[in-house]
Amino acid sequence: MKLAKDTLAVAQQDIKASIVLFEHSFFPQAVFSLQQGIEKGWKAYGYYIGTITPEKARSMRNDGVGHKGHKVLKITLNEFRRIIISPLIRQVNAIRKYYPSSINKESPEGSTFLTHFDNDLHWAQKEIDKITESYPNPTSEELQTRIERYQNDEQKIQECEDYFKSPEFDPKTRESIRSRAIEEVMSVLKNNPKAKEIIDNKTNNIFDDERIKNILLAVTKDMVIINPLLYFAIVTQLHESKTRYPDKDYSPLKEYTKDHPIILYFESIADITQTCLNKMDELFQISL
Repeated sequence: MKLAKDTLAVAQQDIKASIVLFEHSFFPQAVFSLQQGIEKGWKAYGYYIGTITPEKARSMRNDGVGHKGHKVLKITLNEFRRIIISPLIRQVNAIRKYYPSSINKESPEGSTFLTHFDNDLHWAQKEIDKITESYPNPTSEELQTRIERYQNDEQKIQECEDYFKSPEFDPKTRESIRSRAIEEVMSVLKNNPKAKEIIDNKTNNIFDDERIKNILLAVTKDMVIINPLLYFAIVTQLHESKTRYPDKDYSPLKEYTKDHPIILYFESIADITQTCLNKMDELFQISL
């Protein structure tokens, strides 16, 4: 957690520095600082959720993150693929293998469910495998569409947060959430003879009002952080080296002018990124 918080603090300063550089029309340097802040923001998030270590963060090998913040998500998804998706596919195949043909005829919905589930799992595998080292260079129109979407999402999610903190988030709502949570735990423990004892002893502490509120707030903050920060990590990665070094007939000073898509929407990107990082800071303060 300390490393996550320290990395986030540097990321926030990078974004502030990028805004100062932009205001003075130092556009290549502004984009570079923006990219660095987004990259460090993702690393801070990776430390927080436990998918990267300091060694992985520094490593330039295939299994490391190096200077590519979006690879934190790739590592997270690959872990998800390895730990959850692949075993589920094996289990579904085992069930289908021993699923009697007579039951298939009498209860076709069971077979259909397994087929759909299997298809969904393989689809998830393929989507994860698509994450490559190629980086898109979005047009102004594409950036504008994304920015408008993130701004709308941010407003809606803020309304949810305000609701969870308000008196209108009444005891009945919390009790409904608590009951559903206990049902989920009971379904996991149903074959355990001590299930009721475990529930009685633990759930009052685990599912108290403060914990429920904190979990819901944490989820809403995650929703604000993940999508925009991932997208901006991918689309700014291309500019990590392009903003710094001239090469033959190429010059960053000529490339990054007021007409460049990243410069046109720089202020909006920086503003959304700041919101993401501020929400991450709030997330780190929540006691779960």
